[in-house]
Amino acid sequence: MLIIEKAKKEDARAIHDISRELNISYAKDKDKGVLLRIIPEEYIEQNIDNFIAARLHGSMAGFLWFNTQYPEELLGDTILQGNIDNCIYSEQIAVKREYEGLGLGRKLYEFIKVNNPDKGILVLV
Repeated sequence: MLIIEKAKKEDARAIHDISRELNISYAKDKDKGVLLRIIPEEYIEQNIDNFIAARLHGSMAGFLWFNTQYPEELLGDTILQGNIDNCIYSEQIAVKREYEGLGLGRKLYEFIKVNNPDKGILVLV
């Protein structure tokens, strides 16, 4: 059974582990894509409200890390077109390799959209 929900503090370790497992330094199959950042567990705990968890059969299968403010460190390298104040910013999305192809990433984005119907979603790459 698939459950998509706001992450809980006790999910911090599992989210960190997925970000490490899929990181460019550790991923075995880089052709399938990699994450560029390992998210520190302490950061996840402190910002748990910015994470959505995907659970499949009770196990953490993936996550979406989002923000409601544009990352200021990117403003210097960004040309803004239009108003971006009313957006959710997708910082990182990850699905464990064994759960790829099941539509979990799409479900994570749908959760954000359904719970923030008045906001747009920007994906940061």
